[in-house]
Amino acid sequence: MNALYNESGKHSTYTHLATDPGGEYEIILFKSCFPNSALEGYPNDPPDPNGALTVGHAKWVYNQILQYFGQHPNKLFIVITAPPLQDGSYAANARAFNQWLMNSWRSSNGYSLNNVAVFDFYNALTGPNNHHRYTAGAIEHVFTAGMNNSYYLSSSGDDHPNITRSRKATDELIPLLNIFYHRWQTSLGEMRSFYLPVVRK
Repeated sequence: MNALYNESGKHSTYTHLATDPGGEYEIILFKSCFPNSALEGYPNDPPDPNGALTVGHAKWVYNQILQYFGQHPNKLFIVITAPPLQDGSYAANARAFNQWLMNSWRSSNGYSLNNVAVFDFYNALTGPNNHHRYTAGAIEHVFTAGMNNSYYLSSSGDDHPNITRSRKATDELIPLLNIFYHRWQTSLGEMRSFYLPVVRK
């Protein structure tokens, strides 16, 4: 993690500012790729230290990393849920796990700090009326039951979200990122100006 906080290499044309502001990263966004939506087991499985790519083991892993987050209140950690798969075999498990991340993960661990947030990327990609966004003065997290997979995928055989659907998710993420940031800063007793506009090319 120390290496991550201090990473300064330019690995593609769009990474990093033109001028390095110095210091460690303060905001860490991370996500799993779509294969992690193929969670085996059952939707309501409890956290389990055993297993591999299962609902129960995924819950256990996230409970472990939450302990680390709690030791670093000066960092903001944002979980981006894994996008869906075209194969709907495990869609109900993926939906249930992401609902757990959104609604129960922190509270079931008695986590009270404001340095951890979740953006439900999975949800934003699974239907035209499925959203995780800020609208009408409130955060909205809604979905239509049964909309669990292929609606926003690029094409048959390609599980990556297409550009149009990725922009939908971006439009929903950016305002939430600002809310997560200011909530975290307020909890630290600080308030620095921060706003990320959505830029379209």
